[in-house]
Amino acid sequence: MHPLSSLRHRDVFLPLADPLAQQRRIAVRGNGVERIYWIENSTIVDEQITISDELAIFRLPERGSDEARMVDTTNNVVSYLVYHSKSGQLSFDVLKSLAVKTAGVNPILVEPTIRLMLSEGMLKASPAKKRDGAVIIGLTGEGRRLEQIRIHATMVASDLKDRSQQLGQLIGHRPTIGADKEELLRSFLEQRLPRRYHVATGFVHGFDQQIDILIYDQIDYAPLFRVGNLVVVPREAVRAVIEVKSYLSRSKFRTALKQVTECARPQWPSPPVFKGIFAFGGISAAPLIEEWKSFHRLPSDDPDDGISYVPITDIYTMVDMVCIPDKLLLASGYTDNTEPRPMIEELGSYAGRPLQAAVFFDMLDRYLRIPLDGPIKQIPLAPYYYCDIRAKAEHYFYKPGELAYYLSDRPESDIFPNSGIG
Repeated sequence: MHPLSSLRHRDVFLPLADPLAQQRRIAVRGNGVERIYWIENSTIVDEQITISDELAIFRLPERGSDEARMVDTTNNVVSYLVYHSKSGQLSFDVLKSLAVKTAGVNPILVEPTIRLMLSEGMLKASPAKKRDGAVIIGLTGEGRRLEQIRIHATMVASDLKDRSQQLGQLIGHRPTIGADKEELLRSFLEQRLPRRYHVATGFVHGFDQQIDILIYDQIDYAPLFRVGNLVVVPREAVRAVIEVKSYLSRSKFRTALKQVTECARPQWPSPPVFKGIFAFGGISAAPLIEEWKSFHRLPSDDPDDGISYVPITDIYTMVDMVCIPDKLLLASGYTDNTEPRPMIEELGSYAGRPLQAAVFFDMLDRYLRIPLDGPIKQIPLAPYYYCDIRAKAEHYFYKPGELAYYLSDRPESDIFPNSGIG
C-alpha cells in the first residue's frame, strides 16, 4: 500500500504478505531499509532482514493524523465484532467482511488494522480445523481486557436505566415520578464526583426557576440558603446545571433549553458552566434538533409568535449536551475552520455501543476539571472508547456570515474546555 522507497528513519510498517499467525512490525533504522529491525509481540528482535523492493507493505500513520484516528476506530470495531461473536472468534474473511460493512469504517484500512492488532498481541490467529487455508481470529487476554474496559465504560447507561425501570415498576407513574428520577441521577452523580462539588437541586441567585440538578463548588463558596439538598447559590459557585426529564417531548425540551440557558449566563472570570439535558426516554433526534435550531433563531427569523428565542452571541450560549441513554446524544459545537459556525452534532458509536450516557458524564467531568484542582487521581475511561464515537450528522444553526459568534476578546482555548470530540 506504500512504496518501500518512501520509508524514513523510525517508520514502522507491516509486510502484508506475512502469514497472519506470524505477522511482523518492522521499523527502519537510519535512512535506508538495509538497516532495520523487526518487532514481534512488542519485543524488538535486532537482526538483519532482506527486504524485497516488490514487498507489499502498510506504513503505520503518524500519531494524531486522520488516518491514525481511522485505524484506531477500525481497531475498536474489530475488537467489538470478535468479542461479541457467538464463539468469541471469527474467520479472517468473515471478520473483514463485517468490518468493511460497518458505517464510517474505511474498507482499505480493515486488513492492515487486523494485521497491526495481531502484531501488537491484541489478536491471535490459528488455522481453522475444518477448512483448509482458513484462519480463525480471536482476542488475546490483553485484547479482551481492553474490550471489557470499553464495556464497563458504557454500563453507566444500563445501571441508570435498570434503576429507573425498577422504580417505575415499584411505584407506577405517580405525579412525583419525575422528581424520583431526578434523585436517581443526583445520587449517581454524587457518588462519582470529587468532594469539592455538592450535587443539589435549587436556585441560582437572581434566577427564579428551580434547576433539577445544580452542581456547585462547596469548598470556595457557601450556599446563600440550604435545607438538605435544596439550595440557593451565588452565580460564581455554579459549575454545572442539568435538567432531568422522565420523557423528553418537544415542549419539555424547549422549556429545559430556556431554563438551562438563562440560569447559566456567562460571567467572566468564572469557569465555564456545563449545561446539560438528560432524559430517561423521549422522542427522536429530528424534532429535537428542529426545536433547538428554532430556539436560537435570529431576530430576522422571528415570526412574532410570542415564543422567546436566544440568538447565539458567544461560545457560552448553547446547551452543551442532550442525552437519552441508549437512544441519542446531541452535542453543540463549532465548525473547525477560519469562520466557526455553531452546530449540533448527532453522535453515535461506530461499533453500536450504548455510549450516550458515558460521553455525557465524561463531558461533565471535563468541565469540572477547569480550573485543574490538583492531579487527576482517577483513571479516566474515555481514552478507551473515544475512538468509537462517530459524528453521524451535523446541523448548522445559521448560514455562513449570518452572526458574529465570538464577542469575547479572549481565545477560545483559554476559556472553553476541550471536548475531545470531533
